[in-house]
Amino acid sequence: MSTDELHKMRHSLAHIMAQAVQHLWPQAKFGVGPAIDDGFYYDIDFVEPISDQDLEKITKEMKRIAKEGANITRKELSKKEALAMFKNNPYKVELINELPEGEVISTYTQNNFTDLCRGGHLSNLNLIKHFALINLAGAYWRGNSKNKQLTRIYGCSFWTKEELDKHLVMLKEKNETIEN
Repeated sequence: MSTDELHKMRHSLAHIMAQAVQHLWPQAKFGVGPAIDDGFYYDIDFVEPISDQDLEKITKEMKRIAKEGANITRKELSKKEALAMFKNNPYKVELINELPEGEVISTYTQNNFTDLCRGGHLSNLNLIKHFALINLAGAYWRGNSKNKQLTRIYGCSFWTKEELDKHLVMLKEKNETIEN
């Protein structure tokens, strides 16, 4: 698969993770969830803090969602429609309000989850198989220490189990080196 397709898979996984979190913690509010070099993350405002032990629960829900194989659909909205759709999420409202006039606003939907997003994504969730949630971190909204600190959940993903396993071993070895 191409680098572009790998990026789309990782971005789609960020949305799957957000959907899983929404199922498990319905009051959570979502910031941003991009693809990154080895995976993805999502910044989330939880009502109650979560811990590393919750990653297993989120992973299990993510696997269930991916296995359903839903299509991912894109929709363009007006600024007014987008603000109405995300009115209960101050992070999305802030992002929408900062968009220049005339910029295309789009959402991506899979099953019962819709997110404000520029894209790209895979066409179907059944293409996603090999991923792991690897850690939690604090992240100030938009990188500004004057803003609220959100919980950032990191994950990694690859096309094959072998690539994922190799990456997880490398992360473990790196952490052991740091600890010593």
